[in-house]
Amino acid sequence: MLVVSLLGIVLLGGQYAYIDYLLTEAKKAGENRTREVTALGKELGYKVALDAITLCLESVKDNPKLRAWYCQQAVIQYKQASTNWPQERVREVTDRLAYAAMKNDVSHYLRSVELDRLIQSPGSREEEVLKLLLGKTAVALWMFFVVAVMVGAYLFLWILPNRKKGTPDA
Repeated sequence: MLVVSLLGIVLLGGQYAYIDYLLTEAKKAGENRTREVTALGKELGYKVALDAITLCLESVKDNPKLRAWYCQQAVIQYKQASTNWPQERVREVTDRLAYAAMKNDVSHYLRSVELDRLIQSPGSREEEVLKLLLGKTAVALWMFFVVAVMVGAYLFLWILPNRKKGTPDA
């Protein structure tokens, strides 16, 4: 009866550890998806601003009639893309209408999005397996399993053979 109880506890503990692992993985996947969507949103905003600034710079040679409109759109897109940047720099660049500086700023922050993606990328599969195996639940289950095997071996090898010797023959 003790062995069946121990086996049940080990199985339920293993099931708990597996479900906990799945919940952790689902949470990580959701966080990764959120980070990726955020990064794509930033990247899109920066690329739109970069395209508008490029059109402004190219309109000087190609289409002088639309230059004012293109450059006005470039300033609007630059301001929208730069909401989290140092505002002193943004004001200085927009007040001077420094379109090359705008292009440089947007390009810099566009490259930083890729760097952020790399920094925040999830760990390898091996790292995740190690975290699972070395987690508190897994270590506790392993210790419980080892103790259960030791108790079982003790019962099987010491108590059961000695109990048979102590019973009188009829």
